Amino acid sequence: MSGRELPAGWVNTVIREAIAPYESIDPTRMPDQPFSYIDIGAIDNKNHNIGEAKKFLGKDAPSRARRIVASGDVLYSTVRPYLKNIAPVGAEFDGFLTSTGIAILRASSAVLPEYLKNWVVSDNFARIVGRSMDGSLYPAVRDADVESAPLPLAPLPEQRRIVEKIEALTARSRLAREALNALPALIDRYRQSILAAAFRGDLSCDGDDERRSMTVGELVAEPTCNGISIRGTDAPPGVPALRLNALTDQGIDFDARRYIPLGEDRAKRIYVRENDFFVSRGNGSLDLVGRGALASNPPEPIVFPDTMIRIRLDQTVVLPEWFAFIWGAPQIRDQIRARVKTTAGIWKISQRDLSSITVDVPNVHVQVGELRKIRQALGAIEKCRVQFDTATSRLATLDQSILAKAFRGELVPQDPNDEPASVLLERIRAERAAAGPAPRRGRRPKAVDAG
Repeated sequence: MSGRELPAGWVNTVIREAIAPYESIDPTRMPDQPFSYIDIGAIDNKNHNIGEAKKFLGKDAPSRARRIVASGDVLYSTVRPYLKNIAPVGAEFDGFLTSTGIAILRASSAVLPEYLKNWVVSDNFARIVGRSMDGSLYPAVRDADVESAPLPLAPLPEQRRIVEKIEALTARSRLAREALNALPALIDRYRQSILAAAFRGDLSCDGDDERRSMTVGELVAEPTCNGISIRGTDAPPGVPALRLNALTDQGIDFDARRYIPLGEDRAKRIYVRENDFFVSRGNGSLDLVGRGALASNPPEPIVFPDTMIRIRLDQTVVLPEWFAFIWGAPQIRDQIRARVKTTAGIWKISQRDLSSITVDVPNVHVQVGELRKIRQALGAIEKCRVQFDTATSRLATLDQSILAKAFRGELVPQDPNDEPASVLLERIRAERAAAGPAPRRGRRPKAVDAG
């Protein structure tokens, strides 16, 4: 508790003193037995819950599938890339197996499972265990590091009061979070409605709103073209070349690059220029193929890959920024979807099909007025997004401040009639000593039907 004095009746102990043993088995010794398995990736750390479990026969068991979980356990991932993912085990997962890369914290009679879970998900606990992290390229903590971490233990009746209070307070923040979580979809829907209106010409602020239906092929100053495909390296020498992930919602990220061996004569034909518009030519996701981004002025000569198609617009007919906004409209997306083809799970659009996409284009001076309205409307949306991010961050901070107060003994009043936690621990230690050594964790001689 960072040097703070514990309230009366509390005791500073370690996790090991408050948890009970669990069992492990070797499923491969039961080759035809069905098992259900919670792997590390099934733990959603954002919401602290467990997703879909996997099923297998003992003969097909993953090498780490060994530990048997029970309802009320707290799972704590100890390996990368899921380090410190945490989730309680619900009744529906009772008897499932989990990985040896997950510490099982099973509450003994000294601690309520919910109290233990709340302590483990607190920032204070995360900082303590984080100090034990292995400094290698594969950061991890050991079960022993988790079990030796301190636990500020309240008397059992006070634990119940604390758990009830935490639940009451976090229920409010949970409702707020659910309301907030609905906002991104609403924000995106509003953005799409603005771009759809712009495509239709509903944002025109000029009496001259005559629009011509033109294909992309009619809007270009030069024919569309693909980039180049040459194996490159992450560092010079070579000509800088964009990666596909350089194409972002905010434009072209010139730092997403590699370096390729390419002569000047070939490179100059595919150098990126300011106001070039790039479209993703292929992607494993249908939603990402045809995605576009406008290039700002490159900091240095740089070429683009064959995974992108360049559209170099005739700026006497269409403003690049206006075109970039219109490209995000649902009417354009519908045309892309109608033209893409799939091969071996990859969606692609050709230059020919891209060039046939149509846009209703007003005069350039009308585009200027529409651009002003689009920027104004999308600017308001961006303010909403910033406010959403701020509110989400504050909710997370609020939940952690509740936990911090709880484990300082400041969330609920103490009752001098409660049995002190130290007396409870001593009684449990005596009972354990009388029962003899705890059974060694290891294999059970017969199969467990975990399905």
